[in-house]
Amino acid sequence: MWPLRKKAIMSLTILFFATLSFAQEFDRISGLYNERKYEQVIEEANVLFKSGSEPSIEILSLLGRAYVDIGKPKEAFPHLGKVIENKDKVPKWMEAWSLYYLSKAFARIGEMDSATQYLQKTIETKATKNVVQAAKMDFVNLGLSPIFEKWHIKETTNFKFYFPKNTNVKDIDAFAKDRQEAFDSINTFFNAKLPKRIHFYVWNKTVDYDRRNRRKSGFVIPELSIIHTRYFQTRGHEMTHVISFYSIDSKERTSFVNEGIATYFDL
Repeated sequence: MWPLRKKAIMSLTILFFATLSFAQEFDRISGLYNERKYEQVIEEANVLFKSGSEPSIEILSLLGRAYVDIGKPKEAFPHLGKVIENKDKVPKWMEAWSLYYLSKAFARIGEMDSATQYLQKTIETKATKNVVQAAKMDFVNLGLSPIFEKWHIKETTNFKFYFPKNTNVKDIDAFAKDRQEAFDSINTFFNAKLPKRIHFYVWNKTVDYDRRNRRKSGFVIPELSIIHTRYFQTRGHEMTHVISFYSIDSKERTSFVNEGIATYFDL
């Protein structure tokens, strides 16, 4: 009996320290992620791979999200996919955020149907208010919401404009021509090569997600060449964010500098 009891105590001791080690490891890497030190998250997780001990499912979730955050969606897929395959081993909120980041990864590579599916799966988890709201907002932000099906579309060389039926823009053709000329003028300086047309959503007053949630100012998702703006905003500000994004390959971008550049070229 005593040898068996000693083995049991030893097993429990090993399990205790292994659990403690995992908790400390996760807390450290999670802390780096929360501080937006995504490169360090990737570095720390890859150290675990190199040491021969594969990171936990929880750490793989952070690793996949970090890859998406630094603009490397293809590297994120295997890690986030493994989290979903083992969703019963992680908290519901972690599953939901992994699904949400899969939608972001698919959007980054232009697979919008898959992005839509994963946004819907995120919402269906009902895991937390924040992740569900983020997914609902992205349906609008990415132009995937059914509300855009009835919007008027006008295309130019570098833009695909979307106007609501009751748009406050009096002359759509003139509006589009004016923005295309602004693009040509700004890009004379940057000489950027955009991968596709800029999708330009022209709202009347606010970006209206639902009755309780509106966004008053314009904004841009430069890596996806998407702009949401109110009809009366300056011609060049938001498009400069997209143009400058594709003009240089930079790992570090500073909001202060980005806004300064966009303001200088707002025409």
